[in-house]
Amino acid sequence: MAYDNGLQGAHLFINVPPEERAPGHVNNADHDTIKAHIELYNSILEDYVAAFAERNPGASVLTFDAHSWFNEVLDNAAAYGFSNITGYVCHSQVLRGLLTARHRIRYCTCTDSSYFWYNTGHPTEHVHRLLAEAIEDSLKTASRLSW
Repeated sequence: MAYDNGLQGAHLFINVPPEERAPGHVNNADHDTIKAHIELYNSILEDYVAAFAERNPGASVLTFDAHSWFNEVLDNAAAYGFSNITGYVCHSQVLRGLLTARHRIRYCTCTDSSYFWYNTGHPTEHVHRLLAEAIEDSLKTASRLSW
């Protein structure tokens, strides 16, 4: 839709990371369902991106495989500076008891970069920084290849 409405430059598509590996899903009954839904979504997205690129040959169509990237980092956590990939850093019972959900996010900060997960389903700031670097490297590589 964006392309059809004038946004005809570069388009970056990022697939869904393996949320089933997050602490909120690892040992839960929904683990297999979450995994299957993400795999299905990512497959549909891959097909969509290929069709989009074919329909719009003038567009720069880029993809970043966040699913594989997350798996790589989680499978080799120590190499990326993580010592805890199953727990999460934001778990203060005091904060949970005193603050509403809206305010908890603001006051529950991650100061331990050895954790991969911030809470039961979101990565820490350290993960976001590494992910941003990986996406930047991917974009730079794509840019060099297009020259």
